[in-house]
Amino acid sequence: MNFRLLIIPIITITISCSNNLDKSEINNDESILGFQIIGEVDSSIREVALFQYENGGMIKFDSSEVKDNHFTFKGELFAPEVYYLQFKDGDLIPVFMENSTVKIHVKGLSKDSIKIEGSRIHDEWSLIESEIFRYDVQLDSISTLYYNANDNDLKLEMIRYEVEYDSIEKMKENYIEGFISENSASYITPYLIIKYKLNLDNSDALKSLLIGLDNSIKNSPYIELINERIDQLNLSKVGNTIPSFSLRNSINEDVSIEDFRGQYVLIDFWASWCGPCRSENPNVVKAYNKYKQKGFTVLGISLDTDKDAWLKAISDDKLNWTHISDLQGWKNETAQKFGVRSIPFSILIDPEGIILAKNLRAQDLHEELEKQLNK
Repeated sequence: MNFRLLIIPIITITISCSNNLDKSEINNDESILGFQIIGEVDSSIREVALFQYENGGMIKFDSSEVKDNHFTFKGELFAPEVYYLQFKDGDLIPVFMENSTVKIHVKGLSKDSIKIEGSRIHDEWSLIESEIFRYDVQLDSISTLYYNANDNDLKLEMIRYEVEYDSIEKMKENYIEGFISENSASYITPYLIIKYKLNLDNSDALKSLLIGLDNSIKNSPYIELINERIDQLNLSKVGNTIPSFSLRNSINEDVSIEDFRGQYVLIDFWASWCGPCRSENPNVVKAYNKYKQKGFTVLGISLDTDKDAWLKAISDDKLNWTHISDLQGWKNETAQKFGVRSIPFSILIDPEGIILAKNLRAQDLHEELEKQLNK
């Protein structure tokens, strides 16, 4: 069971629209030139917004004024993908779009009060999403029970909930993996990889999933995102040389990874606001104090945006090593370069800059340092 807080930025999803598409690339039905969304809403809604994810955040892609309780969107797609609709300040409603006419009936602002019809792929996705949601409801329920047991120091119940949580999480994972492996020609499959597998810290595993996709869906926009993730992971692949990077320290001096040649370095991505990072810090301090005389050091890269909070955490946690940051949070230049999607995240390199290991925690960090520094 893993109740560790995952700090994960929003994935980037691009929308591909064009006015000069070959219809044979879009849909077998050549009478359909693109997509249109036709919606009916109640009189309280004046505008409907269409969103997409881009550059790590949600942006408004388009909007439609409501006239006589109706709204429309039109466009063309290279391949099916997910759009997000918002009515007033309600939930973002995902619609898995293809080049077809989609009708939407809105009776409220929540997802459950909206009826979507006309997209075959959205109908298929809704069934899959419902099954995944069923697992998520069970996981949320067990998490609540676990934390209640923890608050009341009920150790045996906590162990039981951990076992139940792991079992359901595994069933959910098996369901998703089963769909991916059995539906190589479905446009939903690369979307599932993006949604549930992009946090894999293994470029070979992601590459294997990519190779398994049928050529008929290689125009999916999500393929590019999977390839981007593979490229990022290759930068921090064990056995490779760490690529060059530099950031400024707290007194605005440039610090480069090349400055640390000749030392074993733990490159530690963290933030003052990250609970799991702060919990791991005493272990890193212990390792630093134990091995610093043997050529080991730490380079802290903060995903903070508040300089005062960053410096206070360094002082409070007694992190007596070099620290750098551009104070851009998840947009941290180096974190983006390495595709950091959750923290704490760390990379251990040798004196020549060769990557030895990643994400060493607790005793694993000490065992690896013991092995490397006592050769």
